[in-house]
Amino acid sequence: MVFIELQATGIRRVQTWRGAVALGMAAFGFSAVPVAAAELFVPPHVDHSSFVQSISEYADAFGVDEARGGFAFSNLEMDVNHWLVPDVTSLNKARFDSVEFEVLFRSPSPDIFRWIGSPRPSVGGLVNLGGYENLVHAGLDWHLPIPNTPLYLEAGIGGGLHTGYANNAPAGFHDTGCPALFHYEYGIGANLSDHVTATLQWQHMSSLYLCNPNQGLNHLGVEIGWKF
Repeated sequence: MVFIELQATGIRRVQTWRGAVALGMAAFGFSAVPVAAAELFVPPHVDHSSFVQSISEYADAFGVDEARGGFAFSNLEMDVNHWLVPDVTSLNKARFDSVEFEVLFRSPSPDIFRWIGSPRPSVGGLVNLGGYENLVHAGLDWHLPIPNTPLYLEAGIGGGLHTGYANNAPAGFHDTGCPALFHYEYGIGANLSDHVTATLQWQHMSSLYLCNPNQGLNHLGVEIGWKF
């Protein structure tokens, strides 16, 4: 029994580091684009030798509207009577074990996006520091300011990948049914300044019963953002 427990612990740690390394490599790839390649995408006035000093110009060149990062509760459950609502009884400090990030891009200008409310394309991910499922996702995000307040509402939909199990998952993991899942999120936030935001966000990933079993992945987190 001890050996099995150690083996399970090792699997969780490998999955954690595998997810963290993959996300780290992706981040490094974006920040280490060769100058020759970068010149194809960024305007000539950007100073390639000082990325930190010109990060706002890079963000503008790549269409980045906002970057966010924060912490989240993982492995939460859904309210059985309301499939969009989290079960608050599943919240506990032991599940506050994940780091999440998200990058939101400016809504494209073509009319093809305006008629559906000009959503912002987004990419993001979550690394579970407890060794459970990590995930990445991409989709469209709708942003609705609440008039005469610094508050806003958000909702997004898209797809994602995870590092968990499709079936026969060990204890603590979920039988998701598929490696690729639908992803949706919604939240409420506040503009703390002209550049800083804070967003309370609920995320859900599942196959919507296109695969069986269909144990979804649920997260509730707080992200601090920087608007460019």
